[in-house]
Amino acid sequence: MIDEMRACMFHRMPCILLPLVAIVFVLPHSAAVAELPSQATVLEWGDESMAAVEAAFRVEQDYWYLEDVSTWRSTPRGKPVFMWGAGVQLSALAAATSNQPEKYRGQLDGYVKALHHYWHEHLRIGGYDVSPHAGSADRYYDDNAWIVLGLVEGYEVTQDASYLKQAKATFNFVISGEDDRLGGGIYWREKELLSKNTCTNAPAMVGAIRLYELTEETAYLETAKRLYAWTCEHLQDEDGLFWDNINMRGEVDRRKYSYNSALMIRANCGLYRITGEEKYKQEAERIAKAAKAKWYNEETGAMNDAGRFAHLLVDAFLEVYATTGEQQWLDTCRKTVGYVHEELRDERGFYPGNWGDSQRRRSGKAAMIDQASVSRVFQAVARAMAN
Repeated sequence: MIDEMRACMFHRMPCILLPLVAIVFVLPHSAAVAELPSQATVLEWGDESMAAVEAAFRVEQDYWYLEDVSTWRSTPRGKPVFMWGAGVQLSALAAATSNQPEKYRGQLDGYVKALHHYWHEHLRIGGYDVSPHAGSADRYYDDNAWIVLGLVEGYEVTQDASYLKQAKATFNFVISGEDDRLGGGIYWREKELLSKNTCTNAPAMVGAIRLYELTEETAYLETAKRLYAWTCEHLQDEDGLFWDNINMRGEVDRRKYSYNSALMIRANCGLYRITGEEKYKQEAERIAKAAKAKWYNEETGAMNDAGRFAHLLVDAFLEVYATTGEQQWLDTCRKTVGYVHEELRDERGFYPGNWGDSQRRRSGKAAMIDQASVSRVFQAVARAMAN
């Protein structure tokens, strides 16, 4: 089931049919979003989305969330959300706490504690497993890299030292997936050392950058620069965007997903903050422009990729805005969240997996990761607009 979840609809391997069949209706998309939403409106949308997730997905007694609404409806204590979705929800709660600490701090603290159920000690190192209370370890280096970023952000908004301590412990697991094969880089999955992926190396280097900024420990910066050089050498196309992975035969999977380039945008912004070297700022802008041209619809505000990827591109555009001060990047993000809310939200307050504008889909089920991605982007854009 884990491999089915990761394969279906998005990437990595051919799709295996799931036992749950969704009813899908295709509706025509509407015209461009008329005006950019205000900060108060986006914040309201964020609260609305967070409330919908809490009502439908959370298991109260355990303070964790379920994988999808169909499971929730048929079995009140169905399978918990996989670690990828858990990481997105952690980032959503961290951003929400930054916006309204009195409202969300308790939820954030509770969820970080609940995530301990996923923590698995194996081969003398701890890391987050794909599922809680797993028998044998099945840990993904990319899942853990996302958790590092969520914990770092949680530390920044709470100043709770336990968050930073856990972020560093999780990062230790992530970097344990690096070796010298293919000249370096971090693998995707611990139990199957088959490929080294941008989706692992890029968030790992951003995590290293953020930990360096918080601790000033030079090992983190050295790690970030090493991973940056390897990823650019092996996985970057001439247009600036990044391919998905390279396998152990040296064959590159040239598919492009928005989140891979998004995290490399953030890595460049971070290295520019630390070093002041103009080349990193210029590279961040170059990749951002290429990503915008590939995935963003200027007319409608749609982001033509899966929301679980695209929300990270919005995060990256917000970081370019913070780095350059150019209003176009914030306005792009405002237009996207306006499109997502006005065109993709269904009558239950749920959102589909894809944020594209070629068709609108209504499904008989809702995945937790898709709702968390929307919650995160609303909260992140509202925060940027307030600054």
